[in-house]
Amino acid sequence: MNLSKSAVILFTMFLLLYTASAADAKATTPPVRFQDIIYDNAMISQFDTQTLKYEKDPYRDEILLNVWVKTPIDPSDQTYTLYNYLVKTNTREVMTINRIDFDASSRMLQNMSNKYNPALWTTVLPETLTEKWYTAVTAYAKKNNKRLQQEYTRTTTTKERRSQPVLGPFNHIFDMVSGNG
Repeated sequence: MNLSKSAVILFTMFLLLYTASAADAKATTPPVRFQDIIYDNAMISQFDTQTLKYEKDPYRDEILLNVWVKTPIDPSDQTYTLYNYLVKTNTREVMTINRIDFDASSRMLQNMSNKYNPALWTTVLPETLTEKWYTAVTAYAKKNNKRLQQEYTRTTTTKERRSQPVLGPFNHIFDMVSGNG
């Protein structure tokens, strides 16, 4: 009886140590940066979870998603592309802000940038690759809404503080010079 009691205690201690070490290993594992986007059992692209963020539309009172999407390496020329998109979740539209082509050694081959322009919004069409990554990105954003909202609030509050003019006791001089006083 003593031997089986000792075996149970030893087994329990081993199980507790194993569980603790597994939980510790899981806690120290860094989060996956790029999320795969799968279509027809193949990875068609990935999106960067670390740079995914909310951003205010400069012309409307609307919050957009800003995301970087990475294509897989093209086997014919050994290149890949990073796209930076703005996403309207309520109207299913996207705008390409940046497109950067790289070779397999990560050397930049080509860079294309657009300034924000309302005419550049395009509708996400059904059954396209764009719809697949749009769906994956918006689902991830919805699942991580609380974190994204906190980051957005923190960064916009900081930007607003930086953009406030520091006039202090000279407000009356500013008003007089600007014709407001």
